[in-house]
Amino acid sequence: MYVPLGGVVASSQPVLVVDDDPAMSDLLTERLERDLDGVAVSGTTDPAAALDSVERGEPSCLVSDYDMPNIDGLSLLWRVREIDDRLPFVLFTGRGSEEIASEAISAGVTDYVQKGGSESFTVLANSVERALARMRAEREHEAARRSLAAKDATLESLFESIPTPAVVVAATDPTMPVSQMNPAFTRRFDVDPERTIGAAVASLVEVVGEGSVEAVAGASTGVREELTCRTPAGEHEFLVTVVATGSDGDER
Repeated sequence: MYVPLGGVVASSQPVLVVDDDPAMSDLLTERLERDLDGVAVSGTTDPAAALDSVERGEPSCLVSDYDMPNIDGLSLLWRVREIDDRLPFVLFTGRGSEEIASEAISAGVTDYVQKGGSESFTVLANSVERALARMRAEREHEAARRSLAAKDATLESLFESIPTPAVVVAATDPTMPVSQMNPAFTRRFDVDPERTIGAAVASLVEVVGEGSVEAVAGASTGVREELTCRTPAGEHEFLVTVVATGSDGDER
């Protein structure tokens, strides 16, 4: 009895079986269809057709025999890796040579399952399920990374385009060094960002009268306070607003 590992495989994930023996190809297709939920398994006896399918980006996983007349499983693996170095590839073979296993690992095989008895089909099904789950997790992680990168790029663009002076300071550091400043800040206070990044905010912003930027930045998020600051063009009043930018709130 096949026992699923780690949840249900997502629907419509195509698995392609490659075996030059039509009977074995049909058997593997039938067993994997029966043992795995939510996968569409197809079989072929032609490795060249399998490569065409990989070129088109069709399979989510490839299961291949080793002993085939025109191109063996290892050669097929090398060819597949030239097309897609992340596609799950499970070698299912009756040849148990350590040399073959070693070469398969070097070529980037996802798993190596030896034929032999009904239990080998269960082992194969488990291997395919793990491979599909791992690939799905990697794709979700990559999608999340890209989404975060896009969000960061958007925030960076917004920060750069703010029409009022803005800086990012490390609120946990007593001197509150500046880690970033927008063009409006560099223009208004006439500073060179390449030479002043890392400087204490007090050395860049001179407050006239009571109050300080450090005191405002050290307060809770959402605090707003009016300060008069000296600039090369004279004294100007600014409405200083504190916004946390770090994940743990240590930058403002």
